[in-house]
Amino acid sequence: MTDNILTGIAAAPGAAEGLVTVIVGGEGLDAFPAGNILVADAVHPAMANIVKTAAALVTDSGGKTSHAAIFAREAGIPAVVGLAGATQTLKAGMSVAVDGDAGTVTISQ
Repeated sequence: MTDNILTGIAAAPGAAEGLVTVIVGGEGLDAFPAGNILVADAVHPAMANIVKTAAALVTDSGGKTSHAAIFAREAGIPAVVGLAGATQTLKAGMSVAVDGDAGTVTISQ
C-alpha cells in the first residue's frame, strides 16, 4: 500500500467508485446493497447474483482466471483480485475508486 493506493492484479477492465461492502466466507449475501463495491476474501459460485449488482469487485485472493475475475468480466464490472489483506484494510462504508485496468484501489476517505 502506498498511502491510500492498494495494488493487486488487474482482472477485469474499467473503473468504478462507490462504498465498500465486505463479505467474508459468504456471510451477508442477502444484505448486499446494489451498486456498492464488493470486497470479499474470494468469490464462490453462490455469489454470482450479487456480483452482477456490484459496481466493482475486489478480492483478497485469485488471479486473472479465478471465479472472481471471470464473474466480473461476465458482469461487465471492473475487478482487482489477489489484493492480499483487502478484507482487513477496506472497511464497510469506505469510499473507494477501483481501477480494473491498473489493478489499483484508491481509498477516498
